[in-house]
Amino acid sequence: MRRVLTGVLIGSLAWALAEAAWGRVGGGETFGGGGASPSGGGGDDGGAFLIYLLIRLVLEYPAIGIPLAIAVGIGYLVLKAGSAHQLQGNLSSQQARDWSASVTPARRSAHQLESLRKEDPNFSTPLFLDFVNLLFTRVHSERTGDLASLAGYLDPGLRRSLVEQTQTARVTEVQNVLVGSMRITDLELGASQTVTVDLEANFTELAASSPAPIYSVERWTFVRRAGVLSKGPVEITRLACPSCGNPAEFRADGSCPFCDQVASTGAWAWVLKTIEVRNRVPRPRMDLRQGGQEVGTEEPTRMQPGFDLRRKEFMVRHTGFSWPDFENRVRHVFTRLQESWSQGRWELARPFETDHLFSNHRFWLEAYARDGLANRIQDVRIEHVVPVKIETDAWFDSLTVRIWASARDWTEEVATGKVVAGSREKERRFSEYWTFLRRSGFSATPAKDPASCPSCGAPLEITMTGICPYCDSKITSGEFDWVLTRIEQDEAYEA
Repeated sequence: MRRVLTGVLIGSLAWALAEAAWGRVGGGETFGGGGASPSGGGGDDGGAFLIYLLIRLVLEYPAIGIPLAIAVGIGYLVLKAGSAHQLQGNLSSQQARDWSASVTPARRSAHQLESLRKEDPNFSTPLFLDFVNLLFTRVHSERTGDLASLAGYLDPGLRRSLVEQTQTARVTEVQNVLVGSMRITDLELGASQTVTVDLEANFTELAASSPAPIYSVERWTFVRRAGVLSKGPVEITRLACPSCGNPAEFRADGSCPFCDQVASTGAWAWVLKTIEVRNRVPRPRMDLRQGGQEVGTEEPTRMQPGFDLRRKEFMVRHTGFSWPDFENRVRHVFTRLQESWSQGRWELARPFETDHLFSNHRFWLEAYARDGLANRIQDVRIEHVVPVKIETDAWFDSLTVRIWASARDWTEEVATGKVVAGSREKERRFSEYWTFLRRSGFSATPAKDPASCPSCGAPLEITMTGICPYCDSKITSGEFDWVLTRIEQDEAYEA
């Protein structure tokens, strides 16, 4: 009996300390499908029961219980202290939560980015990360070929290595490439410029017709010559010849067939120099039935240093901007996304978020559907919306707000209605940091009907590519109204 009880306690306590999480739009599942993130809810009664069992073990079997209690306490503190450094996932461009090596590099890179913008006024973090996301998707999807279409953006040695490694592994196709998170972790300036980006992603490799889902954490290093100006929103994501803009495929030697320039020198654009695979494992089946606890809801709000000055400068540039109108937009998007998520109809949320964020949310809804589950969000109530950060570059203004809200949040089996996580009755309170962007230099206009296209006023029937079928405008680009680009959890957000 002692062995059985000890085994149950050790296994149960290990499960409890994992603090697995589920659902809602703003937080929960682990992108890699393995360990869990501490941002979900529920599980209170199970934790109390396990504590009771541990106390009982200490009292009845002290030789076993006391060392175990000490080990559990130490393990719990280590897990808490390291929570900011775990590979974690959410439902966003940071809902698949940013892979962060530590707080210090992130803060250092923020200062370095300011220096980079002085040398390159066109540099935009959102645009650069869009470029990285697109290149990552294309590189993995096309590495079973010769990667000739991307030769202008890949170091020749790296390009050969990628192709050779893929052939050696006998991978015949790479499918369903999805970047969960991206973070600029380092930047070096000088005669050449180097940017390091950490990425967390899922993709499926086919070898001998046998699909293998992969979870990968990779560190990509980009280089270019000093003095190069970044491309604009249209050019940077075309991946055409960075020298002349020709969209034709590069020659085998990496030269452009139109201008004859070897584009992969870094003389015109960022070139991917190295890839360091920091973690690569078969992606385990995600457990969407578990619950944890909200973390950080009661913590102080993390304000951007000098936020009041940034706010005044922003208002000088946009004299017609209305904070109440912006908050109304935030509240509408927040509520609409929760409704779309609960119904499993993410197309209803398409007009309100960027392409990358939409792809991540759709990934999670499909994961629920495959398991015959649905995460339901009901009685959503927004308590507060507080602006915390303003960023401006040559192309975009970004506003980050902290949102406190509450809702009933549970996961159920679609076929039976059985609740497998959360509670239909218990309200859960939480807070998150949401970042919205819009093209810089926009002219503030009176608030429009959020159910209409902000470009032409037609019914908001946006395609999956984010384009209005009536006026062919890209609504999700931030050209016409504020769109959501990131969702970050309290314990992961850095001002």
